[in-house]
Amino acid sequence: FDEEGEEMDPFRGLSSESSAKADGSPKVAPKELEVEVAPEGLDPEKTIFGTEKQSFRDLGITKSTLCEALDSLGFQRATKIQAASIPSVLSEDRRAVVISSETGSGKTLAYLVPAFELILRA
Repeated sequence: FDEEGEEMDPFRGLSSESSAKADGSPKVAPKELEVEVAPEGLDPEKTIFGTEKQSFRDLGITKSTLCEALDSLGFQRATKIQAASIPSVLSEDRRAVVISSETGSGKTLAYLVPAFELILRA
């Protein structure tokens, strides 16, 4: 039954209108992936993250109480993953932000610092 109490038809498996052939292969050939290679001598990390570590204020953390707390805990500068993600979490059109990085890279603070900033702004 659906949300309005109407009875629904049971799932009958894949139909002939499926996007796959009977053997499971796709009816349409997949497009080839085009990959751009960075020019030689260009460091992608410097292009994305810059050459110097940024302060949390540089990333949009404006509440002095939060900046002072981070500083007193020994967090004066953001890690690369924090610098890449905090502005996205704080942006006006906040969408789901998924962070993937190695252990110890600062993912937890990358989520929590902007969360505390937004709470303090409210």
